[in-house]
Amino acid sequence: MRKQLLVPLIVGWAVLVTTHAWAVPSKVTYTGHLVQNGQPVTGTVSVIFSIFDAQTAGTPLWTETHPSLAVNNGVFTVDLGGASALTPTVFDGSTRWMEITIGSQVMSPRVNIVSVPNAITAGNATGDITPKSVTIGTTQVIDGTGKWIGDPSGLVGPTGPKGDKGDKGDTGAAGATGATGAIGPKGDKGDTGAAGATGATGAIGPKGDKGDTGATGATGATGATGNMGPQGPDGVLAYGTSSAKAGPSITGTTFVWMMDSLADSLKVVAGDKVMLVGHARTSASGAATAYFRPCYRVGTGVPTMFGPSTQVIYASASSVPITVDGIVSFSTAGTYEFGICGSLSSATAPAVGTGYCGASYILFN
Repeated sequence: MRKQLLVPLIVGWAVLVTTHAWAVPSKVTYTGHLVQNGQPVTGTVSVIFSIFDAQTAGTPLWTETHPSLAVNNGVFTVDLGGASALTPTVFDGSTRWMEITIGSQVMSPRVNIVSVPNAITAGNATGDITPKSVTIGTTQVIDGTGKWIGDPSGLVGPTGPKGDKGDKGDTGAAGATGATGAIGPKGDKGDTGAAGATGATGAIGPKGDKGDTGATGATGATGATGNMGPQGPDGVLAYGTSSAKAGPSITGTTFVWMMDSLADSLKVVAGDKVMLVGHARTSASGAATAYFRPCYRVGTGVPTMFGPSTQVIYASASSVPITVDGIVSFSTAGTYEFGICGSLSSATAPAVGTGYCGASYILFN
């Protein structure tokens, strides 16, 4: 049986296809007749064969490309399944459709793949079979030697009825004495016996550990008032002032001592504190910014700053009064001078001159 189908191409080609029935071998021969404008084609063409599960759309189950298929006087023959294997899942008994693409043109409609009588008969063996083994699904039931290795439950018939009891046989000869058996397992524990007589009194044991401390007792009566102690020292230990008529000019960003004419110094011990309030009149030769802080020093050494900083901004050449204050605590005894120190915000700012300076201080602990 053969089925022929004429499929037109968009560019004016046509293909007359003959489909041979699918056989047991792993390859399938496919023959067709290709014409262009009514004339048989001779040469080579690129052809793609695809098998679908539907006449239109559907899912492609197999595809094989023949890029240089020879055509002689319109006739071509090709073996399908060589480049892309035709597996059993492609033909599971469902209807299949062949789609052919020549060049970039898809032939329409698709070709219905049908069986021939011998192929239909092959779907149900009616004669002798000579397999190497038999497998159902994924389970082998007969091996290569013909032995059944499948589920044995279906091979055993039902149990027959119980037969009549046979005659009693003759008494056999006495057997040899058997070997002594192994010792059996230990028996269960017996019941507890009756209590024995009371024993003699034992020796006195060692002394036990000391017990925990008991709860606190009630508060006793208040004792007599003690004698009054001596009066403590006054919180303020000393006070004084320092003054200078004119200090050095402030020209850099390092704090300088402004109290050149010191009038007083103060001796302190560890733990003493000093509170200082200082005041001065300063003048700038141009726009500048200066900072002033309370300070102390030993002799003519480098001064130490304490307390907050007071900022003064000079918009132009002008004279401005300033006030500083702060508290410092000493951990080392010594004799110190107290006063005011000043610096500029920039090394290139105009100098700031110092007029009268004064500082008042209080020593306390």
